[in-house]
Amino acid sequence: SFAYAFSSGSSAAPQSTVDFTRPYYKIINRLSANFALTADMCLGLLAGDIKRKEMLSGRLADIHAHLFIATAILKFFEHSKKTEAERLHAQLAIEKSLYTAQEAFYDLFANFPVGVASGMVKFICFPFGRSLKKPSDQLKQQVANSMMEDNAFRQVLKKHVYYNTHENDVTGRMESTFNLLLEIEKLWDRFKKAENKGQFKGLSFADHVADAQLQGFINDQEAEKLLHYNARRYDSMLTDVFDLHLNEVLELENPYLMKADAKGTDTSVQTDPSHSVSP
Repeated sequence: SFAYAFSSGSSAAPQSTVDFTRPYYKIINRLSANFALTADMCLGLLAGDIKRKEMLSGRLADIHAHLFIATAILKFFEHSKKTEAERLHAQLAIEKSLYTAQEAFYDLFANFPVGVASGMVKFICFPFGRSLKKPSDQLKQQVANSMMEDNAFRQVLKKHVYYNTHENDVTGRMESTFNLLLEIEKLWDRFKKAENKGQFKGLSFADHVADAQLQGFINDQEAEKLLHYNARRYDSMLTDVFDLHLNEVLELENPYLMKADAKGTDTSVQTDPSHSVSP
């Protein structure tokens, strides 16, 4: 453990290792050696009492579990297509697991009843202090942006969950709305940037779209796409509403949906829920 602290861990790794995963195997090897030494200290000094000290044994379990999780992530990545999206997701997950394992070490050392022994083992395992950091905000933002793209990794995840795109399904309406966003994302971003700058007149979203048409900022077809997507977007965020006795599910109201009368003529006006409209 002490030697690994200087060398960053053993270089031993499976043959399937690639440049991205190799540094993480070294960290896992180091933490595994630290875990073995720490577990020996706990069993040697506490013996059977370790069972009754559940918070300490729980931290040992956390270390063990997150080391397994980290190796599973590496194994998954090495047998994947190794796309940029997969690399970002793997990096975020493994850095979070390794950091959690490190913090479990420190929590165990801080609460171990034999302070001299825990201090000595802590110095052997981490002579230079904490070497692992939390995943950066930049990495999280990159993963978030990747999640908003229809990439190969997203297709892989679909195979392991219930998935459909039906508009009337609880999860399907969110996925169908997401697919719709991908189709008009550039238009939506362009319109929202102008809207946020106060370029359009009116109180509601529909007013802004209408004014954008008058200005020639968008054409009729683009206006229809914006109104349609905005209604679907709002609908995807709605949650179930129940009656006072929680016996029945009430009908959801979406003020952005266009309603037609019996003759098929549109009689509704799209309004923004954040603005009250006088009757």
